[in-house]
Amino acid sequence: MVQPIPATAWSAVVHAYGGAVTVEKRPVYPPGPGEALVRIATSPINPSDLLYIMGEYGFRKPLPMIPGFEASGQIVAVGEGVSEALIGLRVACTYGTMDGTWAEYMRTAATNCIPLPDHIDLEHGAMLIANPLTAHLLLDKASGMKAVVQTAAASALGRMIIRLAQRRGIQVINVVHRQEQVNDLQALGADHVLNSSDPAFETRLRELCHDLGAHLAFESVAGPLSGQILSALPDASTLIVYGALSLQPCAIPPAELIFRKKRVDGFWLIDWLSASSMESLVSIVTEVFSAAESDFKTEVRARYPLPEVAAAINDYMNHMTGGKVLLVP
Repeated sequence: MVQPIPATAWSAVVHAYGGAVTVEKRPVYPPGPGEALVRIATSPINPSDLLYIMGEYGFRKPLPMIPGFEASGQIVAVGEGVSEALIGLRVACTYGTMDGTWAEYMRTAATNCIPLPDHIDLEHGAMLIANPLTAHLLLDKASGMKAVVQTAAASALGRMIIRLAQRRGIQVINVVHRQEQVNDLQALGADHVLNSSDPAFETRLRELCHDLGAHLAFESVAGPLSGQILSALPDASTLIVYGALSLQPCAIPPAELIFRKKRVDGFWLIDWLSASSMESLVSIVTEVFSAAESDFKTEVRARYPLPEVAAAINDYMNHMTGGKVLLVP
């Protein structure tokens, strides 16, 4: 049974980009035309959330704003033009125009809500949009290739790419920055794991890229590592940048672009979602949901109630590859 909707509810709030995240009571507004109101069950903390809070993401909302890009929950009300049959549905959902997911309630476009099948619980449903779709779409770019390189390979998304690539018969050269991450990924079944802090890293990376024929790399760290990866790839290769965990500009040697026919592209999931057809989205989401307990499974390390959002952020920032940290309103 859907519970009554309160007049106010708790939300995480940012009053200044780069400033603290507070928890405040905010009005719960009814959904507008084409919108749904979702009672949030769980929302993960992702690297994109941290960049957004710092004001380093691709866009900014007017302040004060509620952060959070993805979540799961239950639709409790719908606006004009939306079927009332959606009320009560369990959904995975993404943020709305003004509202984010780090809250007890969120208004968002009804088309941003994806019904969850019975076999997926709300906790896992909260993590089945951003990382799984990105992993799926990045590997689609490697269709027909023998091998790819990826950085931040010990992240939740990196592990998804490893499992999905194994099923597709694509070898992955995985780049991490600590020895314990090398051990973790080898235990997962990854064949090629390199520690970027090793003195022989660049030499070994270049050898593997040429031996395996890796002409494509997925880069989410930026900084000097971007240049190291691009330089190690064979001529006429492509580096796809989809993150900036180092918070530094990509250091790209111009000679790689000018003389070796290499290129650097960007990937932003929001662009794809905006441009894709409903048929394309349904097709990919169906595949993600069917493999939710295998290729796209995410380990959860910690759960925090919403009032402890500051502690949750600090925990995640200090252990970003140790499993997901969830906010549970």
